[in-house]
Amino acid sequence: MPLGAAAYAFYSLNTDTVDGKHATELMGAHYQQAVTVAKSGGDYTTISEALSAITPSANNPYLIMVMPGVYEETVQLKSFVELRGSGRNSCKISSSSGTPLTMDGVGSASVQGVTIEARELYGIVCQGNSYPMINDCRIIARAAHTVVAVLCKNNGAPWITNCEILGKNYGIRCEDSASPVVNNSIIEGDTAVGIDNASASPKINYSQIIGTIQNPNNSTKYQINNCTDAEGKLIGVTQAITAGTATYALNALNADMVDGKHAYELAKADYDHVLVVAKSGGDYATISTALASIQPSSDNRYLIMVMPGVYNESITLKPFVDIIGSGRNSCKILCGLDHAVRVTTDIGSASISGLTIETTGGFGNAGIYLTAGSPIITNCLIKSQGSAILCEATAKPLIQDCVIEGFQYGMTLSGNCEPVVIGCQIKGNINGLECRSTGRPQIRDCIIEGQRYGAYLEYSSPVISNCKIKGITNHGVDCYNAAAEISNSQIETDGESKCAVYLGDNATSTRMYHCHLKSTGGVSSVDAQIDGTPVYVNFCSMNAGLSSRVQNQILKPKDEGIASYALDADKLDGYEPMELEVGTASYAGTASYAYDADKLDGRQPIELEVGSATYAGTASYAYDADKLDGRQPIELEVGSATYAGTASYALDADKLDGRQPIELEVGSATYAGTASYALDADKLDGRQPIGLEV
Repeated sequence: MPLGAAAYAFYSLNTDTVDGKHATELMGAHYQQAVTVAKSGGDYTTISEALSAITPSANNPYLIMVMPGVYEETVQLKSFVELRGSGRNSCKISSSSGTPLTMDGVGSASVQGVTIEARELYGIVCQGNSYPMINDCRIIARAAHTVVAVLCKNNGAPWITNCEILGKNYGIRCEDSASPVVNNSIIEGDTAVGIDNASASPKINYSQIIGTIQNPNNSTKYQINNCTDAEGKLIGVTQAITAGTATYALNALNADMVDGKHAYELAKADYDHVLVVAKSGGDYATISTALASIQPSSDNRYLIMVMPGVYNESITLKPFVDIIGSGRNSCKILCGLDHAVRVTTDIGSASISGLTIETTGGFGNAGIYLTAGSPIITNCLIKSQGSAILCEATAKPLIQDCVIEGFQYGMTLSGNCEPVVIGCQIKGNINGLECRSTGRPQIRDCIIEGQRYGAYLEYSSPVISNCKIKGITNHGVDCYNAAAEISNSQIETDGESKCAVYLGDNATSTRMYHCHLKSTGGVSSVDAQIDGTPVYVNFCSMNAGLSSRVQNQILKPKDEGIASYALDADKLDGYEPMELEVGTASYAGTASYAYDADKLDGRQPIELEVGSATYAGTASYAYDADKLDGRQPIELEVGSATYAGTASYALDADKLDGRQPIELEVGSATYAGTASYALDADKLDGRQPIGLEV
């Protein structure tokens, strides 16, 4: 069986070959076998035909690459198969008389980059002991005779990410003991989520749910966390915990009750002790006095709930203590001459969330300073005159969904620290990210921006994926004696005669996969200080190519099974994939490496308006895809009739007249939003609980 699509000349005209192999063949190099399905010129003309011909196993996994087109068939997925379409806007599996995609007892398998459309009954059925991954897909069941877009039965447990689930009667329906996990997706239907058995336990996180949620058999196992409805309002159990502060507003018309319980009761359920810190009427007036008064342990956990206000203090986290603020726009730790929050011992089970954490002291002080432990830091705004977050020694925190702003550096990593940073905005007036850690930090789904360098990497080996990195006056990423691994990211610079990625030392061994690299001023996208600098540049698109000091030094990581991708090797009729439109008949390949392959009428999704009828895609890397009239949601007002989106990363989307809620009078009649971190959902007669008599 051929590896890839050696005969796929109909689309590619053989112009995208590297060392005699097509891009599609190179993409399949991770697998024991890779086959291509295409309307013409592939190994097979239908997906079902390809699946029938193969015998995959744990030691013999298959990649099936599906070229653009509409495939009228019903597909039974197999274990140990990755089904990879050319994109949900160019590749569709459709059926008028059956379920387009069924997964029955399917273990290690995945589906990505396709539209799956049913014109009868179900779009996807996941049943038996199935646990496939479904990513970047559009699943539709809206025709007259359709019922459910995604049906999960038996022990079906798909992991669904970055998808559109669009149903007529149901978006997703869970029967028996099904336990799907849905992240960062849109779920739509008359009943968006149906939980039809007390044993069903779906988990839906950071998604938009358009339609009702039905739970007729009173399942207590399901979770809906940090989701929004059609109007962008937060829904779910987590919202009730974080958005209500019923301890001091118990008579607020019971507006914050969930299943008959107040937010305070729900938050208390997992803890042995709950303390309230408040400017007035709480158990303690400061967080530090609350921490000093307790002796937490693994079987004696504490929750400290911090009510709205500014707390002028410096705190040190303790193990087995979770600190939850009323929201980063209403609750602040402010420190003048020290780090605002410290973690200096090997604490594990501890967290802090829902606060602004700021130090106004000198450049040596950080908003959060860590030298040990692995605390969880979420939904915070962290600010400092120096580094907003300073992570040293052996610290291994999880930092998620935060805004990190430093006057000098957004984040500084050193020592042997290994933080995991997910979904954050990181900004610095010098560098967004300053990484000198000899450990292996992991940074993904972040926006990183520096006035000088977006990221400066020295004697370090971070793993960076799905990020947007930008240097304003200098290089996007500057590597000095670093061995970074950067994948699926957009790296660019606005600096005059600066390049997207600069390799500053002969010992540098940085790897770049599936990235879009953009420089300005006609200089190369990738350059090096010294001839002979070893570098991996694989499956990347560039607006200005590699410098002469780099292009002859491309390393081929043969031991990793990824062939090196040569400069301009994927040109079609003299054009890069990034210059072609997805809808063009001469489009060359699946081009998962061609970050700009989803252009519509010559424009990127980031240049289009969300409300535009011609909007082409929902690419996970297109962080700016929700622009409206050339403005980001963070530049718009929540109350504005033209507000385009509720993107999870648009952390400042509730500005009103250019001001944050924290800058507004809490009781102001003009306050526009009820963002998850703003804690204004429990107003009574137009007043905040903080404005009521405690």
